[in-house]
Amino acid sequence: MYRWKRLNTISYLTLSIVLLGALLGAPSTAQPKTDDAHYQQQRNLADEYFANYNNEQAQNVCRETPPQPNDFDYRYICLSSALDINEQIITDMYQLYSDALEANEFIAAARVLSSLGWTQASMGDISSAFGTYQQALELGNKIDFFTLNDLMLNTATLYIMYGDAEYVDKGIALHQESIQRFEQRKESHPEDIRYANRGISLTQFNLGVANTFHVHNYRKALEWFENVDPSNQELRKSTLVFSALAAHQVGELNRAKS
Repeated sequence: MYRWKRLNTISYLTLSIVLLGALLGAPSTAQPKTDDAHYQQQRNLADEYFANYNNEQAQNVCRETPPQPNDFDYRYICLSSALDINEQIITDMYQLYSDALEANEFIAAARVLSSLGWTQASMGDISSAFGTYQQALELGNKIDFFTLNDLMLNTATLYIMYGDAEYVDKGIALHQESIQRFEQRKESHPEDIRYANRGISLTQFNLGVANTFHVHNYRKALEWFENVDPSNQELRKSTLVFSALAAHQVGELNRAKS
């Protein structure tokens, strides 16, 4: 079993950026499964808490109003917002994945696998996490653009953060493929341009981080950082800091200072 590498500041930053990438404003898949008004209100409240990273409140709602067996999205929220990660959570996620797959709810199944992969990684089981994401990507032709893109971004980052040289290369290739998919999305669905542009900037930033801290190709890192949209305030400061570091590494001191 692979063990979780010791997380440093850069690893945490990379992880947080990709999690933002998974929440770029894509439409929620959560839909009410019942006419019970109170149940619907509660599940929507849990969804809102979860979307805003308020897992404690989401868990309170889940305890007060447990999800129904066929409500795969609500079950996903209640499992993914768990405050304590343990083997029971892993078991419950596998069961949810199996139930969703049996019901041909492929998007729900893919979302569960994505969450399961991060959970396995957080427990130090990197080998299983890699396998889980590969399994999720195999659902690619059965799921929507947004879910597949999130899977690709998360898989790529996991490969880069915790894999060997071969996996780092795979992760970089997945990020580059994601950019191509974003560009194609802009042409085919103009209404998603804002979503796609944010995704492109996030992915370019991640590629800059990968080349700086994992491949040590500082000139390539600078190329990626220079492509990040300067109007993206979420990334601007980190892009400048890491660009300065990469410029310093290649001896361009004036550029680093600027």
